[in-house]
Amino acid sequence: MNKLALSILSLLIGFVAGILICYAMFVPSTPKRSVPENQYFYYRLSDSTAARHTIGICDSGLIHRVDTIVIEKR
Repeated sequence: MNKLALSILSLLIGFVAGILICYAMFVPSTPKRSVPENQYFYYRLSDSTAARHTIGICDSGLIHRVDTIVIEKR
């Protein structure tokens, strides 16, 4: 190879490398989802019971749980 062919090949390699580096730096990526804490909602069912509704997030989506709580008088 002569010097002209070598310099053209070096320019092409640098151009392709520059495009790939710029693409990796400036392509918009999806941000990671922040996982909020569980949210609790309380509902009074009667004088002695209440329901706790828990909403959480996992990989597959929202999780809803309903628990019954016994209220004891002091």
